[in-house]
Amino acid sequence: MNPGKANAISPEFGKRTYAINYSNDGKKIAFNQEVESHVQIFVAERP
Repeated sequence: MNPGKANAISPEFGKRTYAINYSNDGKKIAFNQEVESHVQIFVAERP
């Protein structure tokens, strides 16, 4: 997976959309999860 790109984990998993986004330096990771009518975003940062 390339930094700065969104990579879909699965186009459809229980009718939910998932994607992982990496920052350009590869240290920050955002996990996007579409749930019904809203999107949950989880952010993590590596040392």
